[in-house]
Amino acid sequence: NVSAGINLEGVASGTSTGFTIANNVAVDNAIGCPDGAGGTVKCPRTRGNIRVDSTSQLGTQVDSDLVNLSTAGTMMAWGSTSYTSLAAFRTASGQEPRGIQADPRLADPARGDFTLGAGSPAVDSADSGAPGEATTDAAGQARVDDPATVNSGLGPRAYDDRGAYEYQPSTVSQVTP
Repeated sequence: NVSAGINLEGVASGTSTGFTIANNVAVDNAIGCPDGAGGTVKCPRTRGNIRVDSTSQLGTQVDSDLVNLSTAGTMMAWGSTSYTSLAAFRTASGQEPRGIQADPRLADPARGDFTLGAGSPAVDSADSGAPGEATTDAAGQARVDDPATVNSGLGPRAYDDRGAYEYQPSTVSQVTP
């Protein structure tokens, strides 16, 4: 991705209220753009795994996301300030109190498989009470409890996973909310 992974911008100053960015997995966004010769250059567009521009900060809540960079770069951008770590962003902004900076252990991203692998910190750790949190994942699969993972999520289902895809363990425990 050659720009910010999740980018909230363009809202008229002072009118941004109630936006929530939650339960995402954002990794290696805008850390290096192809230079056409097999290398990379600094990306000319917006940077960061998650970016909220200065006109969109008011009333915006960012929490329960899993972010990671495999090389140095902008992890998060809040207004005109960029942060290289989730901890620095959290300290300065007060956002992402439940955010995690870690390798999400995606199954095979090089081949386009962005499902979660066993042991991912995204498993059973989302906030199912966040606005817009669905009872199924992007593939239409139900939220399931991984019996090998301690539930650390919040909301009515403490076992939802962060990110687009719910981890599907070989032994699935379906829980009715």
